[in-house]
Amino acid sequence: CLTSFECFNTKGSYLCTCPPGYQNRTGLCQANVPPEIKGSKTAFIVKVGEPSAYQFSVIDDRDSYDVGVVGDIPSGSNLTNDQGIYIFTWILQQIQNISLTFYAVDSLNATAQLSIPVLICACQNGGNCTLNRLIDVGIKSVVMMCECSKAYNGTFCEKDRNGCLEASCFTG
Repeated sequence: CLTSFECFNTKGSYLCTCPPGYQNRTGLCQANVPPEIKGSKTAFIVKVGEPSAYQFSVIDDRDSYDVGVVGDIPSGSNLTNDQGIYIFTWILQQIQNISLTFYAVDSLNATAQLSIPVLICACQNGGNCTLNRLIDVGIKSVVMMCECSKAYNGTFCEKDRNGCLEASCFTG
């Protein structure tokens, strides 16, 4: 063994044991490090009623690992893996205050986490969300304001604008 940890003679070879939190790498006990987890974006923008996706990667060259979502997995969501590239897909049905944290944990319980702010867009009728103005800053997520077309108004562009209020309309 190349370290001062316990070694046992196994008749022609040696078995090296490592203390908790260390891994045996060909006779050398090395400190375990958690997997590396990296997100593709700094925030997850979710539009109510439409599919949304967030991509992140996990790397751990030394060990196997498990990946998941911390806490309750949002209803209607799915997490898939393609060789260390994970894609979280979700259809948010209504505005809700939600946090999103992914984790990767190796076989020795070293854990890495990636917390992503959730930005919710609830604009209707072709309205566009804007980060310049925010409606609600919750503890976990943010609802963005809408920029409505001329035909609609309301917080989420949900009201048909009556054009006759601003200018006279001809009857007939």
